[in-house]
Amino acid sequence: MKKLTFLLMLVFGLSFLSSCTTVEPGHKGLEIEWGGKTNMDKVYPEGMDIGLHWMFDEMVEYDVREKTIVQTFQFNDKNNMLTGIEVAVDYNLDPQHLPLLHTKIKDFETKIAKTIKSASKEVVPQYTASELNLTKRNEAEQKLSEIL
Repeated sequence: MKKLTFLLMLVFGLSFLSSCTTVEPGHKGLEIEWGGKTNMDKVYPEGMDIGLHWMFDEMVEYDVREKTIVQTFQFNDKNNMLTGIEVAVDYNLDPQHLPLLHTKIKDFETKIAKTIKSASKEVVPQYTASELNLTKRNEAEQKLSEIL
């Protein structure tokens, strides 16, 4: 009887240990239920979460810390001269919208990069190269920021 009790406690202890998950610091987690459905109601904070459902469900983590994307482009300016620019954009993911992001956008970093390129392509031709570097840089940055 003692061996059976010990065996049951061992099985229960192992199942308890395997039925928890963690979210790394600086990240938020989304629960993906068995079968692939995303839990749209809860975003898990960093730390450990315990529950028997973790034996079947999995956690997908998203880094919500601030990041910077730096891209270099060459576009024609107002005088139709090829002008090189460098655009740096700081961003972070809104934890409240992670479930929607997870279900709607496959590769959000590529999407952000394409959006930056498109916005830059719209703003640069409005200025000459010297205006972008000297006199109207803030105005161009403001227009780019409004588009993004």
